Amino acid sequence: MVVIDCHAHLSDSSFNSDLDQVVKTCRDEDIYVVTMGMTYNDFGRVLEISRTYDNVLFGLGLHPIQPGRDEKRPLMISDTDELDSWLSEHHAECICLGECGLDFSRWLCPTSAERDAQREALVEQ
Repeated sequence: MVVIDCHAHLSDSSFNSDLDQVVKTCRDEDIYVVTMGMTYNDFGRVLEISRTYDNVLFGLGLHPIQPGRDEKRPLMISDTDELDSWLSEHHAECICLGECGLDFSRWLCPTSAERDAQREALVEQ
């Protein structure tokens, strides 16, 4: 039986030392992995990982709280432009969109203005 892990973050730095082994173990167990880019900083890395391993596919998205390159702030409508650009360029390889939605965690999104910005960006996506 083939198994698909439909939402992983193989681009996370916690995999820096053992990514090859993790992906090999998955391959040996007939597991395919969809690794998700959730910030602009991840996009190139998830593409590279998916091109390196035959059992890894990639998806793109912008997490509602982590769209900035160097900051955590609510997703805004203007943030979707670069995502659109990446999707246009790599649509044949990108198998899904993820990280879309609303994250109203009070420690990440404490104000009504931040929640409103997320709502507007979700509609735009």
